[in-house]
Amino acid sequence: MDEQSTKMPFLRGGVAVVTGAGSGIGRALAKQLSAAGCGLALADIDENSLVETAGMLPGKGAAVSTHVLDVADEAGVRAFAEDVENRHGRVTMLINNAGMALHGTFEEISLDDLRWLIGINFWGTVYGVKHFLPILRQQPRAHIVNLSSIFGIVAPAGQTAYSASKFAVRGFTEALRHELEGSSVFVSCVHPGAIQTPIAERGRLGANAPKARKNENVSRWAQLAKTSPEDAAARILRGVERRAFSSASMLIRSTSCSGFGPQPTGRRSLAEFRIHPAPVDDFDAIFNGGYTPRQGGQIVHKEKRMAFARAAKTAEIAPGTIKEFQVEGKAVAVANVGGNFYAINNTCLHRGGPLGQGPLEGNIVTCPWHGWEYDVTTGKVSQNPAVGVDCYPLEVRGDEIFVNAG
Repeated sequence: MDEQSTKMPFLRGGVAVVTGAGSGIGRALAKQLSAAGCGLALADIDENSLVETAGMLPGKGAAVSTHVLDVADEAGVRAFAEDVENRHGRVTMLINNAGMALHGTFEEISLDDLRWLIGINFWGTVYGVKHFLPILRQQPRAHIVNLSSIFGIVAPAGQTAYSASKFAVRGFTEALRHELEGSSVFVSCVHPGAIQTPIAERGRLGANAPKARKNENVSRWAQLAKTSPEDAAARILRGVERRAFSSASMLIRSTSCSGFGPQPTGRRSLAEFRIHPAPVDDFDAIFNGGYTPRQGGQIVHKEKRMAFARAAKTAEIAPGTIKEFQVEGKAVAVANVGGNFYAINNTCLHRGGPLGQGPLEGNIVTCPWHGWEYDVTTGKVSQNPAVGVDCYPLEVRGDEIFVNAG
């Protein structure tokens, strides 16, 4: 545990809010955060489960508070945020993990069932962000982690309500990330696959669904769930510590991930969508589909069919500098703006020197020949906003930078 805490300086000494902390991924996150020396504000609707989680924490002397909370109750979430700030003084990380399942096809569930699920899975996330964001913004570095699902990427039969809620979380989180870009608050969206949690067992049976439906789903979930909550939590926290996923989504893929819910004849199971035809190594940054290693040091984006090639090591580009690299035969300028990396096509290769050798002030690089100022984060030229340079997709994996210069 001591080794783990030394590898996670952001977590150590911080204060994390975790909803749904009474079981599953939430409980595993609480235990690992505590071991890393992080203060905790733990919330769950089930008081007994919450007390059990608190009793399992190894602790590093950091303060821990427990809060019985229904995340679908906005007034309750507002009061929760106020209580946490009063008790802990600050919050450095918000993990919106609380969620429920609903058994039944769209015709088998009622609108009240749907409202109930959306209230927890989607509005619970929105309420959490709304009332904790002002507190998070006070910190020099903070992080929001919203849990979507693999069913927030694909939507199998039998999951109309759940997929609707998780697609909503995904869309909300991706837009929020763009809005907070450049601020001290980083944002991640997590898409767990089949994790060994009690979510199926504790799920509600739709108003008109046969009782056998829930039993079938619970049994199928038990067969599919191959990833432990502990492994899922560790991957999430590694990603948060590295800030590797503030510009993309995160997916936790189980060894087996087949369709869940009734599968009508002629319909494809989730496995046949082939979201990840190869296992994820460690915890890859993905955006709407995922990356798979390929020969030649490239990563192929399976859905958008984009090729990412190695460009540089992160250590080669100090903060506040920009350098030129050859990527797939193209001149690419990679800039380090406050620890965030951006890539643009290096069009100024004439006598005055390339953009990759120009000075970088904030997010602006000046062409030594033209004197034009380029914004490396948008590609726009200050003298003529109608023109600019191309911004290339960029991913940071560990200590390496990959750029798609296609």
